[in-house]
Formats: sequence, C-alpha cells, structure tokens
Amino acid sequence: MKLRRLLTSGAFLSTFAIASSLYALPIFLSWSFFILLLIFILISLGLFGQFLILEKNISTEQKIFWGIKVLVLAEFAGVFFLLPLNYNILGLLLAIIFYLLILFDDWRASSRLNYKNLKWPLIISTLVVVLILLSARWL
Repeated sequence: MKLRRLLTSGAFLSTFAIASSLYALPIFLSWSFFILLLIFILISLGLFGQFLILEKNISTEQKIFWGIKVLVLAEFAGVFFLLPLNYNILGLLLAIIFYLLILFDDWRASSRLNYKNLKWPLIISTLVVVLILLSARWL
C-alpha cells in the first residue's frame, strides 16, 4: 500500500514534468504536435504500466483499462495543447487528470467506484482546475 502511494506520487510529478516539457518543445523544435503526442502516449504507457507491476496476475480487463487510461490521457493532452496557456499550467492540468484516472481505476479494481467515493475528488479537482484557469495568464 505504501509502495503504491509512493508510485502514485512519483507518477504525478513525472506526468507534470513530462507534460510541461513536451508542451514546451514546439517552442524550440519544429516538430508537429502529432509527434509529441506519440511520444507522450509512449511515455504514458510506462507511467500507467508501472502500477501493473504490483499485480501478481494481470487480467485482460486490466490491460483493457490500461489502454483506455492511456487514450483518455492522450485525448486530454491534445485538447489542452489547443488552450492558450503557459506550458507549466497545461502540465499541471494534465497531471490532475492523470491522478484522477489512477484514483478511479484503483476504486474500480477494488469495487469501490460509486457516487459516494467519486463526489469529493471530482468537486475538489474541478475547483482546483477552475481556480487555475481563472488565475492563470492567458497568452
């Protein structure tokens, strides 16, 4: 349990750092966003996959949800790229989505995914995102 919390914290910080770096790369390189999105998908496969290492038997359902989480995070990464915000703010927004995906998948695996458990993380993360968007510098 403590190792999982440590992995979650490290993955949250890694997601922030990687997303911020990838959002900043078009400033220095002339790569298209699709190349950066492909790189982010490959990195997020590893970030989500590290939680499968703790499992003894990896079922097909876990592999399917692993792919779903990667695709959802990639879709948010693509949408956030279109926002005219600083790349650090975009990285923080994507890290919040990453944390919510990990949290929801943990609850799904332990059959605790219900309205009671979903309510407060969704309210708090929505408030944090709104606060970030209202206080951020729009370019």
